[in-house]
Amino acid sequence: MVGGKQFIRKTIANTNSTQMELIVDATLQDASSMSFADVPSNLTLDKHHHNPHMERSVPAGGNAFYVDGHAAWNKFAKMMKRYDPSDRVFWWW
Repeated sequence: MVGGKQFIRKTIANTNSTQMELIVDATLQDASSMSFADVPSNLTLDKHHHNPHMERSVPAGGNAFYVDGHAAWNKFAKMMKRYDPSDRVFWWW
């Protein structure tokens, strides 16, 4: 899986299309409170991002669609922080 702040620009030159995620569930965490259940957002009417597939207060996992065309379920225990904008208090998993 691709880590860090990488974005796919070309799918043709990709060397590992079975592991390159193209579309994923948006799983956010509030870094200031470490909460997955209460993440502020200006994109929803109630001003909170609702993480999909929650298991109590932690995500159970998320769906991913890969460059080669397959989709898979990834358990949260195997997910890692992918995007940490140091200028904000939210992390993307």
